[in-house]
Amino acid sequence: MTVHKPKRGLLHIWRMYLLAAALITAFTFSLVLAAPGYWWRFAAIIWAAVFLAIFCVYLPALYDAKAFSISKDKIVSNGGVFYKYAHSLPIPRIQYVSLITGPAQRVLGVCTVVVVAPGGKMLLSGLDKSDGESLVKLLTDAAKESEE
Repeated sequence: MTVHKPKRGLLHIWRMYLLAAALITAFTFSLVLAAPGYWWRFAAIIWAAVFLAIFCVYLPALYDAKAFSISKDKIVSNGGVFYKYAHSLPIPRIQYVSLITGPAQRVLGVCTVVVVAPGGKMLLSGLDKSDGESLVKLLTDAAKESEE
């Protein structure tokens, strides 16, 4: 059983989304707290500290913890920063497998594979486009073999 790590582009996508959220929040702060005084400065300092903590500490830790592995009979997805998790999905129970790419993912050459089975689904994000396509084919073939 080989452990697969996501491509580095996933971390860049998370950081782009965080930057967009930070800019929207900063713009909202500037509209609401535009009056002179210390509230604007206090809110800006707090938001900058939260942004930097998430950007420089939390997202890299989340990226490092994310991994998945495929064995002969199941897929296991690991992750979590504060609370570690390991989700497993039996391959014979797979109903369908789908490949998703958003605009930011297409630019960076990554994709997300969605594996759906009764009772849940598993998202395997940050895969290289060619790796994602081969994983979809592998899991689809394995699910068809288990039906027969």
